[in-house]
Parts: sequence; structure tokens; C-alpha cells
Amino acid sequence: MFNSKYCEQWGFKAVKFKSTFKDNQTFFEGILKSQDNGTLLCEGVVKNIKLEAIFTWTRKFLFWEIKNEYWFRGEEILKVK
Repeated sequence: MFNSKYCEQWGFKAVKFKSTFKDNQTFFEGILKSQDNGTLLCEGVVKNIKLEAIFTWTRKFLFWEIKNEYWFRGEEILKVK
């Protein structure tokens, strides 16, 4: 299950993500839904300690829709003793 405090404030509920493993990478995808704020398509890939993801937030109105894309890239920070 994916859950985020940030997403919760917009009414998005936790959802199960689909994931597949291929060529030493984990690909994931999930669609979060909010009654008032549309849908949030989350997809990305994890390889070793690096993550790349795109979240596409779509909000539909009577005569138009707004679509915003958010891109994320990061990696795990390892502690040095």
C-alpha cells in the first residue's frame, strides 16, 4: 500500500501499487483517487539505491481539465561510521 501525508491532505486514499521486476530494476505504478481532487497516476523505477518517478495529477472540471506532472529523482544516503 502507498500512503502519503501530503496526498492525504488532498483527499487521496492509500492504494495498492503494481510492481514488476526486470533487468535488476523494480517498476511500479498506482492510481490514487480523490473525490474532490481527481486522480494521481504514480509510476517509476527503482534500481539499486536510486529512484525515478513521475506523478501525473489530473483534475477535471465542467469544460476543461488541469494536468500537472511532478518528477522525482533521488537516492538513498548511506551513513558513514
